[in-house]
Amino acid sequence: MTYWAVKRECAGTTIGVARVKQRNETNGLEAWSVNTTLSDIRVAVHIDGWNVVTGEPVFHHSWPNAFALKLNQSTELGRLDLGALGPSRFKLSENGIGLEDIGFAIRHCQEAPFQAGARHLGLKIARNGADTVVEATANLPIKGLLVQVMDHLDTTWEDNGVDPVPGQIASLRFMGKGLEVGQKHPLRARWMGGEWSRQNNVRPSL
Repeated sequence: MTYWAVKRECAGTTIGVARVKQRNETNGLEAWSVNTTLSDIRVAVHIDGWNVVTGEPVFHHSWPNAFALKLNQSTELGRLDLGALGPSRFKLSENGIGLEDIGFAIRHCQEAPFQAGARHLGLKIARNGADTVVEATANLPIKGLLVQVMDHLDTTWEDNGVDPVPGQIASLRFMGKGLEVGQKHPLRARWMGGEWSRQNNVRPSL
């Protein structure tokens, strides 16, 4: 997990989201982006929030104008007032997404109280062109999902340790051998608060 976290932090373009608290309650979000490449990038940004207990969407906010991210600089994207979106008596999981194909990395500045039980995690072996991928879906936000191949825990992935959220598919490109579409499910998954095995049961992790 440390490797994937560092790899994501070292991506050419990243976006960060921080909670703004007043009297120990979150009343806003601040977002920024860092472009460490040698080219200016123009992006559109939106932020989605989910209830981590029920998986229901809480809010969706899009900034009306695209942002110009200057090369080798950080850019303040602005602040989102949660009070303007309605009652904020919920636990938040935020996900900042760049809407252009530039490979955003997403950073969660604080841990959220993710629930281990009552969670449906779906793992599907699929083909994407010439590549073998594992598609992960979840009905509740999952923090730090690490997918492995049973009996081959040292296999190679292009990405891993992702944070799936409801309504989205996390696609993990498999770069090793021995994982084929249609074979008996050989996958194992762990995340912050639980784990999943080929028996398709979810249980709290130690």
